[in-house]
Amino acid sequence: MRSTSEAESPGRSGLQGNRSKLLIDSSGHRHRHGHRESQGAGKLMSKSRRESKKRSSSKAPEKGTATLSPAPMPILSDAEVEVAARAVEDLLGGLTTAARGSEKDVRDLLRFQSLASRCGEERESRGWSIKAAADRVRCAQYRLRAVESSLLSELDPQVLERYVRVLELDDFFEEWARANPELGSKVRVARGEAQRKSGRRGVGSKRRVYRIKIALLDVVPSVWRIIEVPATYSFWALHVAIQDAMGWLDYHLHLFQSQDADVGTDPQIGIPDSDAFEGDPVFEAGWEVPMSRWLKNSGDTMAYTYDFGDYWQHEIVLEDVAVPTPRTRYPRCVDGEGACPPEDCGGPRGYQDLLSVLADRSHPEHDSMLEWLGGHHDPAAFDPRDVRFDDPQERWMIAFAGVNP
Repeated sequence: MRSTSEAESPGRSGLQGNRSKLLIDSSGHRHRHGHRESQGAGKLMSKSRRESKKRSSSKAPEKGTATLSPAPMPILSDAEVEVAARAVEDLLGGLTTAARGSEKDVRDLLRFQSLASRCGEERESRGWSIKAAADRVRCAQYRLRAVESSLLSELDPQVLERYVRVLELDDFFEEWARANPELGSKVRVARGEAQRKSGRRGVGSKRRVYRIKIALLDVVPSVWRIIEVPATYSFWALHVAIQDAMGWLDYHLHLFQSQDADVGTDPQIGIPDSDAFEGDPVFEAGWEVPMSRWLKNSGDTMAYTYDFGDYWQHEIVLEDVAVPTPRTRYPRCVDGEGACPPEDCGGPRGYQDLLSVLADRSHPEHDSMLEWLGGHHDPAAFDPRDVRFDDPQERWMIAFAGVNP
């Protein structure tokens, strides 16, 4: 993983006036497209920063202060579940007959209650609100409320798995699943399915490789890449591959979009926003959407936007679907042109202004901008052999679960 640094160097101050103008333009983009990028949710952090953020965000009790927590609800045996279920039926009285069609649901609810209460107690012991926990799990708040309220009809197994991992309740969950094997099989994500959605599985399953061209729009000189990735990838895995091939640092939010002429839908695939306002676009989680759902045949296209402030737009084209080359590791970058613009330079307009300053040695801001860039920036420089790809599952674990794989 690359390390993330958000501190600006002093040399960057020279274009502050121009940068202010550019950021106003970029915020206009953001307003028109209905996107918001918050500091808390807008940046994917490096291992060390993400792990330290996870630890420091927990509220520790003050010295000398005793904390009283209710005893965790025990995992119920089948006999205990049956006794409790009969008590519910007795309480329902005349509704008992009508309720018998949902007896199994009542028993499942009772079985799930011990896991639900344990999640709620662990969250509260860390001093997290539902909102704070949802930020860590990267889901909508109602998803966690469904877990803690035992609303099985609204339960998302992917969210439950991430919630258990963030709360470090893996051992308890395994114990609970062993005691409730039938219900456990319903609410847990099979290992193979989790790997498929995170994009870790290779080409061994379908033995197909996608050749994809990524072109950054509205910049001169042109910047583009051709990569080959397993056809089994999710959109999250494709996002990681695009970031690595282009040279972005994955500091900001991203979005895949496509217009399906047959059904008239416009998917919004990226990172769900637990703080979204009513009326904001609803993002599908990229790790839950197979790349092949929208990229199926040669010539299929999608739009990929990175950083809703600078608003870098890319065109994604599926050029070919082929059989993988023997003894070849995927993903790989096979061709490309042009250096990736630096992060936070103001989008396409800001980048063009930056190149103009660098090309004019007499410009009063030339030296300061060169210093900000680390002393060198060649807009034409790129070698596909230099590209290194991260494991998309490890990137997901670090970014969303705060776990060092």
